[in-house]
Amino acid sequence: MKNKTVRIFIISLVVVLSVFVLFPRKFQLLDGGTTGYRGFMTIYTVENRNRLTIKNGETYYETGTVISVFGIDIIHIPSSDESKVTLGTHSSEVESVNDLINGGSIKWED
Repeated sequence: MKNKTVRIFIISLVVVLSVFVLFPRKFQLLDGGTTGYRGFMTIYTVENRNRLTIKNGETYYETGTVISVFGIDIIHIPSSDESKVTLGTHSSEVESVNDLINGGSIKWED
């Protein structure tokens, strides 16, 4: 009788733990649109990245999928549209207005 009780307990424990591992929780980061899924206690993580990142002093727009197991990146599938982003550029109209403001011909009054 005792052996049967232990067997039932072990089977029920395996079923409960597998439910936590097999059904991930969805999360979203506020870094441009990264979404992902985490299993119980972050055993595994699947991220669909969509964010700005800095590499070697240059800013890039990073997209792609990353799969991690126990915090180690196992698979990294970058998207083909990862491109360099130039921050601080404006159209010619905006630049001409900035030149007028900085040159002193337009004065702001409070």
